[in-house]
Amino acid sequence: MTTPLIDRRDFLRAAGAGFAAAMAPRAWAETLATDAVFATAFVRRDGSFGAAVLSEAGKILHTLDLPDRGHDVAFDPVSKRSIVFARQPGIFAMVFDHTGREKPLTIASIAGRHFFGHGVFSPDGALLYATENDFDNATGVVGVYDARAKFSRAGEFPTYGMGPHELLLLADGRTLAIANGGIETHPDFGRAELNIATMKPSYTLVDRITGDLIEKHELPPALHQLSIRHMDRDQAGTVWVTSPEGNSLAVIDAASGRVVATKSLVEVCGLAPDGADFMATTGAGEIVGGAGGSRAEPDYVWDNHMLRIAAAG
Repeated sequence: MTTPLIDRRDFLRAAGAGFAAAMAPRAWAETLATDAVFATAFVRRDGSFGAAVLSEAGKILHTLDLPDRGHDVAFDPVSKRSIVFARQPGIFAMVFDHTGREKPLTIASIAGRHFFGHGVFSPDGALLYATENDFDNATGVVGVYDARAKFSRAGEFPTYGMGPHELLLLADGRTLAIANGGIETHPDFGRAELNIATMKPSYTLVDRITGDLIEKHELPPALHQLSIRHMDRDQAGTVWVTSPEGNSLAVIDAASGRVVATKSLVEVCGLAPDGADFMATTGAGEIVGGAGGSRAEPDYVWDNHMLRIAAAG
């Protein structure tokens, strides 16, 4: 099937040639010898797309070219591989090894589905779960991929909502928390929102083994246009929903809800823990926090997410 976005066969041919050259193992080994590693997607000012690996000091160690805009990065601590997902409505995900031991691998979405930008690995690294859009039926699904068989598709199950975005694996290793944004989209219409008047965002808990719905929570009618999209989980297991619209970074004590500190940052998006501190990126090219304090990369527009994927070596 050819989507309006890009022909899958053309994409796979281009990806296989370009990304292998961009991620030469020697370059990875030399640049990642001592630093902790962070990964994030970006858009260059010239309009090209990619993902970057950053040191704790905020230095760009290496970049990976992408054929379209990326979104979030997931990491498997078992295989030490990471995966960057295309931004909705994207038809690719790119698996890469930041140490250069393996060549990148492209996952293409199947006919009738596109990725929604997020995914998680099972605790043993055997399976990858990705939020996807069954766009002809206007419903969300979780695509299941066999990470030990070149990420071949193993199946899918519903998210029990529309427009799923971020998903988290909870501490029991079995329950997936899913943010269903409630917005209907279709690749024929790009990122156009087709059901604003009737949207129903929801937060669902789903058993990743059986695909069964455990719980579903919908917003009250007065808030039905408040899309649920991004989440995180604290050390105690509490799930938080985040917002990038305030142009500020707030540090909150999870136990009391008290705001410990705030910092004004225009278009602050990516955020990752760095020891007792945080590293953050912005749409203005800033990299803030960590050992580097603050630095600017004006040629880069950092995307919505950043992930600490490993300490090098």
